[in-house]
Order: sequence, then C-alpha cells, then structure tokens
Amino acid sequence: MSPHPRVDAHQHFWRLADRQGQWPPPELDAIHRDFLPADFEPLRRCAGIDGTVLVQSLPSEDDTRWMLGLGVLPGLLYLFALLWVPESPRWLAMHGRFDAARRILQRAHGPEAAEAELTEVRASLSHEAGKSDASLRDLWKPELRVVLGIGLVVGVVQQITGINSVLAYATIIFKSTGADSETSFMQTVLLGIVNLLSTIVALLLIDRVGRRPLLIFGTAAMAASLLLTAYGFRAAGGALDPTLVLIGLLAFVASFAVSLGPVMWVLLSEIFPNRVRALAISGVGLVNSLVCVVAQLVFPWQMTHLGGASTFLIYALFAILGVVVLARILPETRGRSLEELEESLVRQQ
Repeated sequence: MSPHPRVDAHQHFWRLADRQGQWPPPELDAIHRDFLPADFEPLRRCAGIDGTVLVQSLPSEDDTRWMLGLGVLPGLLYLFALLWVPESPRWLAMHGRFDAARRILQRAHGPEAAEAELTEVRASLSHEAGKSDASLRDLWKPELRVVLGIGLVVGVVQQITGINSVLAYATIIFKSTGADSETSFMQTVLLGIVNLLSTIVALLLIDRVGRRPLLIFGTAAMAASLLLTAYGFRAAGGALDPTLVLIGLLAFVASFAVSLGPVMWVLLSEIFPNRVRALAISGVGLVNSLVCVVAQLVFPWQMTHLGGASTFLIYALFAILGVVVLARILPETRGRSLEELEESLVRQQ
C-alpha cells in the first residue's frame, strides 16, 4: 500500500508500538489491516500502571494474581478497537476490490490524493504480478542487503542497550541503590508513567521531525542517560548516588520511548518491499527478541559480578556505537510512499 505520510505514520506507529522493544506478530505487518483507529495503547499503559498501584495497596496475598488479571481489561479494550479497523487498501486492491480500496483511501486523505495513491498501488501490484510468495532465500538477494542490514542494526541496537533489562529488573535496580521495597516499587511505577508520556510525545513528533532524527538523537540521549546512570552508581569518591541513578534511568526510558521503542517498528514497516515485508520484519523481530532474551539473562550476572557502574557503562558504549552506525546508514522515510521507498532503497541497488 502507499499511504499518505501522516496516515502511514500513525497507522504503523500504533499498530507496532504496542510491544515496545518486542517484535510484533508478522501478520500485523502484512497487508491485511493497515489503518487503526485512535490508539488504545496509552489507555492500556495507564490501566496497567493504575492497576498495579491499586493492587499494591490491597492487603491480599493474591497481589500477583490481581496484577496479571487486570491486564485483561486494556486487552479487551484493544480488541474492541479492532472492530473499527478497515481492511488495507492494498489488500483490497490485490483482490480486485478497487472501489472499496478507493473509498478507504478517500476517507483517509481525500479524493485527489486517493487516486494518486491507488495508481501507485496498481503499478506496484503489476510489478509483483506473477511472482511467487516470498521465501527466506529472497531475504538474501543482493538488492535487499542494504535494507536488511539497516533493519538488523536497528533491531539489535534497540535491545542491546538494555531497555528490557531495566524495565524487567527496575525494582531490583532501585533496591540495589538502598531504596526499600515500597520506594523501589513507586520508582518503577514512575518509570512506567514516563514511558507512557514519552510514547505520546513520539506520536506527536514522528511526522514533524522524521524517523531518522528521532532515532539518532534519541539513541544519543539514551547513551548520555546511561552514562549518567553509570556515574550514579560510582559518583564522587566511589559513593553511590541514588538520585543520579533514578534521574539517569528516567531519562533513559524517556529517550527510548521517544525513539527506538516505537519508531523502529515504523521504520521497519516502511523500508522493506511490499512482497517481503512481513517475512523481513519477522526475521528482524526474531533477532531483536533473541538479543532481548540474552540481555535479560546476562543482566543479573552483570550486576552481581561487574556492578551497576560497569553494567550501565557497557550499555552506554553500545548506544554510542549505535549512534555512529545509525548516522551512517539510516535513511529518512518521512513523507515518502512505500512504493517510492522500494524504488529508491531496493530496485536501484
């Protein structure tokens, strides 16, 4: 499909940002449903945070059961939101339902732009006519090496900088700074609130600023935040500074949520050709998840044997390396149709 830039950013952003730092099911990035209604992700996050705070205050031995069970509520809201999701215009066009595709495009961005978009979709479908379904072998074709390399680099950087280690072990991290159980819990909740608010900021900026600046400057901010966190674990005279650790982690989560968290999935949904998009994103997502698993498994060992300062310094070095590499290879996709991006990033290679 060749969506209007603003519609494209919003539809992919909210479709793919639902699991920040986690790869989305490939079928979501296939061609069946590209337009989503107003997002329920902030509601889901708010419900999770508020529910956790509520459960923490209950004098019950079943706190964990309630914490897990309350996640059903935002999930149901998200499910009902999908009832208002129309089919992808490109999917409709592939099945010969051009009138239905035209109506959806007109509703999204007007009659004149809709005709132009539909013309591009027809041309793209004609180019793909007669080709078989994408296979793993297709991902290794020379013309796809550039975009596959970009996707893998972004996918690895997103996780190797430690975001899910921080989110998964936040309470333990704060306890290691001397905080008691209640304080560490509330600091973890604060991380979640910052995550939510920063995700909303990313939505507001992604079309105005662009993908490339958000990813590069966001990753740079992550590096600076991680350095501050590392310094907090070994401040002046080698003493621990809990305030610096808290500020550093809050800034790190905010930087991630504005950049690599949601924007990576938008970028991936734009740089890969239509024919291999679902397969390519699944492959990058698999690598992303593997790095996530390894990072979380290694984190407790790092904190025990290396200490907080060295652990977060390592993450900072990975982030700095990520900034350097992303600045060299990352394209800007804002305001360009999927067909245009395919022409410039793939067919001309």
